[in-house]
Amino acid sequence: MISVQVKSSLLRGAAHFFSKFSYTLYLTHFPFIAVIATALLAGRRLQPSLASGALFLALLLFALAYVYFIYLVFERKTGAIQTFLIRKIDERSGARTPASERMTAPATAMPTGAMADGRD
Repeated sequence: MISVQVKSSLLRGAAHFFSKFSYTLYLTHFPFIAVIATALLAGRRLQPSLASGALFLALLLFALAYVYFIYLVFERKTGAIQTFLIRKIDERSGARTPASERMTAPATAMPTGAMADGRD
């Protein structure tokens, strides 16, 4: 794993902010930009100019705002929803060991060369 030490608190803060919704950004940015660009450009290609750069920047900022909104509505609550569902499953199943503990148990190491289904 590559580790980069960031000395600037501004860069560290920006990296932390964007990392919170990076998965949502990964999933949604291209379809969103494709639809908006198709609607705005109507098949035209942008030529290098100040106006094209401004349009690109506006599109980028609009896409980031959209993705952040999607993150706030859906992804931000994932942990709370997982905890709620695990509790409900435990209540219904009458499990002795809570699912949350079963899920976080360390995985057993598989011998080198062994297949998951038992084939070698």
